[in-house]
Amino acid sequence: MLTRLIEISLRNRVLVILLFAIACAAGIYRMTQLPIDAFPDTTPIQVQVNTVAPALSPEEIEQQITLPVELSIGGLPGLQNVRSVSKFGFSQVVATFDNNVRIAMHANGLVTELSSTGGLLGIDPKAEFVDTNLDLDEGDVLVLISDGISEAMDERGRLLGRSRIADSLRSTPCVSAKSAAASVLDTARHHLDGRPASDDMTVIALEVSTTTRAQEVNG
Repeated sequence: MLTRLIEISLRNRVLVILLFAIACAAGIYRMTQLPIDAFPDTTPIQVQVNTVAPALSPEEIEQQITLPVELSIGGLPGLQNVRSVSKFGFSQVVATFDNNVRIAMHANGLVTELSSTGGLLGIDPKAEFVDTNLDLDEGDVLVLISDGISEAMDERGRLLGRSRIADSLRSTPCVSAKSAAASVLDTARHHLDGRPASDDMTVIALEVSTTTRAQEVNG
């Protein structure tokens, strides 16, 4: 069998060289498409603020640096928690953000991300939330998105994230609850590129009109 295969290869040198070249080209192409990371990055979104003040004691670091930084970070959109360390001459503040997205689309094309007023729904039965008012005009759309959308992961382990979702909404023509929900789901599916979602993908879009309409889409 092996002898016959060698004889056929020797009689068809051009074909063998052509097949070899095609196989090499396909291998090089697939190598460029391989994910760089062996494991996807599943760490939460964090911002770390490090401050060095060699002349200050831990108490002074806490009062003059750490506490003001924590107060300035508090209330940022999507903030989950803030942790800090105060040592001799050194302050570290770590802020962790969630991936849930709350977006308001205005009729004039402006897209606004809303601030978080509490923890994740359904996690802590004793969680407290702050009531806030949001002024919406005729034609504005309020979009609520589950973390299955914002945390949709491509083959390289990259999350879809807030910016891509907001960009897809900015490019949505003829803003309506239906088109906004469809745009977000299309963006998530394109990011997954045929891969199954790891969590439910739900979009709720509320459009302000004479009769308020709601569009809920489950992916």
